[in-house]
Amino acid sequence: MWGFWEGRHWFPSAALYRMDWSIKPNGQIWEDLVFKKWWTDIKCVTDRNGEYRTQGFLGDYEIEVHYKDEVKLIPITLSKEGRRVEVIID
Repeated sequence: MWGFWEGRHWFPSAALYRMDWSIKPNGQIWEDLVFKKWWTDIKCVTDRNGEYRTQGFLGDYEIEVHYKDEVKLIPITLSKEGRRVEVIID
């Protein structure tokens, strides 16, 4: 994006936020797309084999795995080829 706030945008009418920081209709659409439609936020429980399958948008992710009192964070990148992630909890 070339800018997002009217106070510092080269073309103020294209900004996502007005001078008082209230969101404009185009800003609301942008937020809905980025943080709702295009955002992959999945909570799941594995099957009896400890497996779970899902789909996501291409890009970088952080998987958070909870098991008993342990939490593991696994950074991954999802590419067109797909990705298999194996988490081993000792």
